[in-house]
Amino acid sequence: SGLSRPLVAALDRAWTRRGRRLLQAPAGPLKAFPPQVLRPGSAMGVGYSSGALSLGATGTVAYVDGDRVWSFGHELDSVGRRNLLLQDAYVYRVINNPNVGGDEAATTYKLAAPSHDVGTVTNDALTAVVGRLGPPPATTPVRVTVRDEDTGAQRSTLTSVADETDVEDPLGTSLTSLVAPLAVLQTATGILKSAPARVSGDACMALDLRELPRPLRVCNRYVGDSIAAETGLGNAVAQAAATDVEAALSLVAGYTGRALHVDRLDVGVRLRRGADIAYMRDLELPARVRPGQTVRARLVVQRRRGPRETLRVPLRLPADLERGSSRIFLRGVETDSSAGSLLDTLILELEDETEEDEERSGDESALDDGPQTLAKLREAVLDLERYDGVSLFVDSTRGDGRPAFRDPDLRYAGRVSDRVRVLKRRPRR
Repeated sequence: SGLSRPLVAALDRAWTRRGRRLLQAPAGPLKAFPPQVLRPGSAMGVGYSSGALSLGATGTVAYVDGDRVWSFGHELDSVGRRNLLLQDAYVYRVINNPNVGGDEAATTYKLAAPSHDVGTVTNDALTAVVGRLGPPPATTPVRVTVRDEDTGAQRSTLTSVADETDVEDPLGTSLTSLVAPLAVLQTATGILKSAPARVSGDACMALDLRELPRPLRVCNRYVGDSIAAETGLGNAVAQAAATDVEAALSLVAGYTGRALHVDRLDVGVRLRRGADIAYMRDLELPARVRPGQTVRARLVVQRRRGPRETLRVPLRLPADLERGSSRIFLRGVETDSSAGSLLDTLILELEDETEEDEERSGDESALDDGPQTLAKLREAVLDLERYDGVSLFVDSTRGDGRPAFRDPDLRYAGRVSDRVRVLKRRPRR
């Protein structure tokens, strides 16, 4: 519960392709009720997360012995030791389907929502899900705050995600890697109550790892100019920000050293309607320049659906320019693409090994895929922060180029160039 209907539909399509179905229930009954005593026949929930975004499964208590609870009569994921939320649940209705067949979607089921956290699920076996009443498991708080800069509206959500680090993440990846990107998608899409094609904004995340002295902070700016590739994923800024969050958490999950604990994740997003982008159309530089010189470039740009403008931009030329004729290129950054499905990426992380993984399972080099030291991990996460200004190239646009200039309010796209004659460097006085 907690996701918009289009996002649930998109997530269900992605999950159905892998043989599982997703059902959305209301977040809870309108009238509050106290925590329930779990006894045989009671409805109960097993939660990956609770709060703004609740993800998990509901079932039935089979047997209780003191503070120990056996439930479901079948597996959840059948992966053994767990550290999940044990919850009571509210059943709205039993959805009866007399046409029960081989399709799991055609069976009778209970439409129910988990409610209070009443304990910890400790075992996910083939014939039962087992837990203990009492203290809840360790969780990771994920807070997402989004501001609509056009209206001034602000929305903040808090989701607690079960932390299974100390039971070696039996699904193969952390639950935070699945839940946190969905929380970003939902919050950054829900505040607009729509999915406009052209939207701009920025997002900053603070990833607090217990094993590092300071949180890892990453900020990026996004400009979207197209509908999301899969209906339901919302605007391009929401999807790009969620993808960056997923990438950071995947780097943590791929760390090959000791287990790392994500103590907290905070994500802040700012959104505004419209594509804050201009396209570079022409460049004019002085005919003669010197290495390391700062020149005034004449740059013609055109905003989307706007007139052409001429800018005077200071450019510092590389100090290693060689004498003779050279072509100076300026290359910008295009809009953020919504191609590909973030949901498929998230769900694949919870699946078994692919054939490619199986082929590599005997190869020791497969253990070297992730960062191998905390310093390398920190560097890899911070590298997710991208320069989205204009870059300068000499004679070729291969490689990354050199940062030339960046407008804090506008992204420049396209490529322009001009030829110059490089003179001898002036001697220092």
